[in-house]
Amino acid sequence: MAKVQIRKKALTQGRQSVYLDFSPPLRNPKTGKPQRYEFLDIFIYEKPTNIWERNHNIETNELLENIRAKRLLDIQNRKYGFISNRDRSSSFVEYFKQFICTKTKSECDNNAMSKRLSKNG
Repeated sequence: MAKVQIRKKALTQGRQSVYLDFSPPLRNPKTGKPQRYEFLDIFIYEKPTNIWERNHNIETNELLENIRAKRLLDIQNRKYGFISNRDRSSSFVEYFKQFICTKTKSECDNNAMSKRLSKNG
């Protein structure tokens, strides 16, 4: 089972950058390469000095927990065959071409794909 953990990295001026750590690494849907971290461009204060900074940390921690839970659900949905919101915007035609190529275990181009589809259908 995959894990998603919230990690922090020290920044300047008493702040910490927050990122997600995936274990084991996940395949990035855009590049196809394994991805271990997702940087969120969110920061928290390491030692809050006033009420504004404390409230910022509280709200940001709630947001981070929601993001972490969403990523974990995305991982679980892919595992069990459901389509996550992130993948719903992808093209069915492209998915089908990739599916045919993996099933036939050969290199596919548009001409070879159209010949296969016309023979079968």
